[in-house]
Amino acid sequence: MHGHALLIADPGKVEEDSSVGSSRRIRGLSYSRNQFHFTIPTPPVPREEGLRVSAVSLRFKTLPGATITGLRLSDGEAAAAEIGGLELRSADWAEHRIVFDPPVEIRRGLSLSLDASFDAVDREIEIGAVGCELQLAQAWTSA
Repeated sequence: MHGHALLIADPGKVEEDSSVGSSRRIRGLSYSRNQFHFTIPTPPVPREEGLRVSAVSLRFKTLPGATITGLRLSDGEAAAAEIGGLELRSADWAEHRIVFDPPVEIRRGLSLSLDASFDAVDREIEIGAVGCELQLAQAWTSA
């Protein structure tokens, strides 16, 4: 998904929100935290087969006062996986790949949430794209 698909969890903690090409630039309020949600297109798969997420890819850049601190995968309304303690920042466009070992099983519909924190100054994050590497669970077990 490109940055335009981003949904801000708490718009009241955002000072500025703008589209730049196909990316989304967000300036958070000083000393705030927020979550950014993406609904990932999930192909219909028979329940007995299922899908697995083997990795997440993020394309972003930040100013020094903005940090991606965690991510969360959801399967429909249920939490599927969570990674905290991230300290992702980059002055230039960075592509960051996060591997799930073992892969995360998805049976309903996939969403990805990013946690972000903002300091006092230079607190912008620009997200160009997020994506998930999907595999059929049945194919995974037979490989």
